[in-house]
Amino acid sequence: MSEAAAVHAADEPPHVNYMAKFYWLVALTTAEVCVAFWIPGGWKLLLLTILSFWKAGIVLRYFMHLKTEGRALKLLMAFPAVLIVVLVVLFLTDGVWLGYAAG
Repeated sequence: MSEAAAVHAADEPPHVNYMAKFYWLVALTTAEVCVAFWIPGGWKLLLLTILSFWKAGIVLRYFMHLKTEGRALKLLMAFPAVLIVVLVVLFLTDGVWLGYAAG
């Protein structure tokens, strides 16, 4: 293999089995539906949140190709997520303080 071909081969991302990722997403969605219908109480929200983040991670890493992106883009995408969490916490705190939130 020539040096140019070796450099080009190093730049290519590894092959990803997208059908396997699709089957994982189907299985996780099925698990979410089962949790929504059959798990009672407060555990339901926690389990649904974990499953949703797991699915979002698969979509971001493989279907949006963020697995091969640099650190700067990942940090740039993390900023809105952190901002949303801060705003939700602030609004919920304000709502509880004013008595608008059900508690």
